[in-house]
Amino acid sequence: MWECRKLYSNPATTEAGVDSILEKLREEASWSASYECSVAQEVYGRMRKVVGDYEFTIGDGTDYNKKDLEDSDKTVKVNASYKKAKKEEWMKGIVTTTITKNNTSIAKGSTIEEHFTITTASYSNQCVLGFTAITTAGSVKIIFDFTGSDTWSGGSSEPTEKYSGSLKIFGKDDKLLLSKPVNDVDTYYDAQEMIGIRVEN
Repeated sequence: MWECRKLYSNPATTEAGVDSILEKLREEASWSASYECSVAQEVYGRMRKVVGDYEFTIGDGTDYNKKDLEDSDKTVKVNASYKKAKKEEWMKGIVTTTITKNNTSIAKGSTIEEHFTITTASYSNQCVLGFTAITTAGSVKIIFDFTGSDTWSGGSSEPTEKYSGSLKIFGKDDKLLLSKPVNDVDTYYDAQEMIGIRVEN
């Protein structure tokens, strides 16, 4: 599942240290229309773009099972598949070259895995992010593991949203320093904002 094991210089040792590192990650993140984004969002966006560009070349709605897709800068590599009959899309990406933005980095070996299922009445996304984040305040391992679903019923235009999972932050010697449950819409968005990233759902 999670391939990024190495922590870099100055690994966090306390929850206060984690807070300082996450603040650095969030500094460049903005939820405004201009959508200035954090380095964590940059990684996610590169992986999703690799998949989207490939789907464009083969035609929308075409089944595929493709390995080792890369972005033009060769910073991420993605395996992805789509099965129209099952209404499923799967993606697993890995950072192959450490990506840095404004003095914060997501380390080589960090991963994102997603599994989408879409029908006329529901949409679900299972996702696991395994990042090593490196900042001027130190480094941490981040595991954001969640399942989210939107369900439409009774002719309603507004979906019923359900979320479950957790955000966990590890420091020196793989010590768990911060753990936040995801059990509803608010805690889902809180977890995303803590690490400066938005995941599609």
